[in-house]
Amino acid sequence: MLSIARWVLRALLVLNILVGLLLLGLLGWSFVEEQRFAAAAVAQFPGVNVERLLTGTRFILAIVAPVMILAHLLFRALLQMLDTVEAGDPFVPANADRLRLVAWYLLGIQLCDVAFGVAGAIMDAAAGERISGWSPGLTGWIAVLLVFVLARVFREGSRLRDDAELTI
Repeated sequence: MLSIARWVLRALLVLNILVGLLLLGLLGWSFVEEQRFAAAAVAQFPGVNVERLLTGTRFILAIVAPVMILAHLLFRALLQMLDTVEAGDPFVPANADRLRLVAWYLLGIQLCDVAFGVAGAIMDAAAGERISGWSPGLTGWIAVLLVFVLARVFREGSRLRDDAELTI
């Protein structure tokens, strides 16, 4: 099971980079081919405020960069935690620190999601209809809280284990 988890995390690292670069390339292309983007927007949504729609689209594409970095850091931390599990000693203070970092990365991703929602609202207003598909969700926020709590539990567990080893 651990080898599958390692393979999935490595695949996610590569996929994160590929998709992120593709979307950032699309952001750059939106400036190079602005007229083509504008024409496509007008064809899709007659009466659209093209400038606002392009601004919202570009904002959404720009959000990709911090999300890509945070996801990369998150996957790396999980791989490092997997290393300690495979080594037979997962309850180490370093993993508690990694879990706390994972919680911060997840919080950053959630904040980017809120920014994505703002950009989606700009796009929706520009198009005169709901096109963004964004809606707020509690699941990610609950996950952030859960991982912060687990990091604290992990820290206490590793401390208690170390204390027990000293008394034996």
